[in-house]
Amino acid sequence: MHKSTLHTLLLTLGGVVLVGTGLPAHAAGAPISTIAPNSAKSANQISLGGVVVPLRTIDAVSLVSGRVNFVLGSIGTRVTAGQVVVAVNNSAQMANLQEAQAGLLSAQIGWQTANIQYTRQLYSPRSNNVASPMSIGPSGLFNHYFTGPFAQMAGIQNPGLDRYADTVQSKDELLLAEQQIRVAQAKVANAQSALSDTDTYAPFDGVIMSKQVEVGGTVQPGSPLLVLADVSRMLVKVDVPEDLVPSMRLGQPVPITIGRTELPGIIYQIYPLAAPSTHTVPIKIMLPPGAPVASGMYATITLPGNGADGVSQSPQVAVPETALIKGYYLPCVLVVNPHTHKTEIHVLRLGETLPHGMVVVLAGLKSGDQVVLHPPAHAASGWEPGHTPHTVADRSGTSSRG
Repeated sequence: MHKSTLHTLLLTLGGVVLVGTGLPAHAAGAPISTIAPNSAKSANQISLGGVVVPLRTIDAVSLVSGRVNFVLGSIGTRVTAGQVVVAVNNSAQMANLQEAQAGLLSAQIGWQTANIQYTRQLYSPRSNNVASPMSIGPSGLFNHYFTGPFAQMAGIQNPGLDRYADTVQSKDELLLAEQQIRVAQAKVANAQSALSDTDTYAPFDGVIMSKQVEVGGTVQPGSPLLVLADVSRMLVKVDVPEDLVPSMRLGQPVPITIGRTELPGIIYQIYPLAAPSTHTVPIKIMLPPGAPVASGMYATITLPGNGADGVSQSPQVAVPETALIKGYYLPCVLVVNPHTHKTEIHVLRLGETLPHGMVVVLAGLKSGDQVVLHPPAHAASGWEPGHTPHTVADRSGTSSRG
């Protein structure tokens, strides 16, 4: 087998195809039966990577414009439900509230006046009021006792109709005054709501995870303020291949490894939709109370395979552990573009570790991908190998040159 400075691995979905001399002779020249599609008895468990997340989080945003007067603590500060965490200057909102309250008082006075007028019209109609200014003096009395009755006899006046019209007018004025009170009450309620919006309250007991404002800063409606998280219980969020989801159920025990700590967990939530790009379904696994973890930690869970008795029957591929780029938080490899001969970083989802330094790849590589076996540390996309990989060895040990 020809040796070269570039070691690559050609992967096929039917099994494992090894390239180069970066593997032991017995791994490169013998079939890897543990991951062959017809003899995958040992692949009865799958390890998936996830991240620790809080039980729930909220992104608090400003609902008003103004200058920030108060911010509770810093990142990591614990808060209680109902506690003010951010306060914005409320001078403008207070002035609007006072104006609305003055308008309500004016409307109430108008209603009282209209109510008195309506009551007087019911018991002392204006059309029959002899003591009105127009009825004072001899001329008024003459009109009341002689001109009025004569006009009624002649059909010129109708006291009953006049009284009805005056009553309806008084009633309409009273109804209008009532509506003005309702409008004023609505303005007061809006002003009170705007005033309360200047303070942001914690909806639950939690911790400030991030903060985007400081005292003295200016905010607008929609400006981010801070992120609150409920850390009373912690979860592990994992993207699970869709073919494994049918065998999962809520409350199912799942072992979790975080660093060097092994913890028991149970499936807390299974999302109802899969991601079209990765064909995975997010799930959340509940950690035990008081688990020594923090949000953002990397976690590994172990799931049974999707075949009978927990044995995976789907074709699998694997890469040497030496192909994983050092210096990255998530497992990554350099995949050679066959057209440009430059590399692209692919993030992998790994399964179990196999003998001879191999590790199963669950997602992140497809049939025909060429992977650099010994990439430099912190390698980035665009790194150009010295030459194109040319030697391959399949499961039967035969080789070919490109």
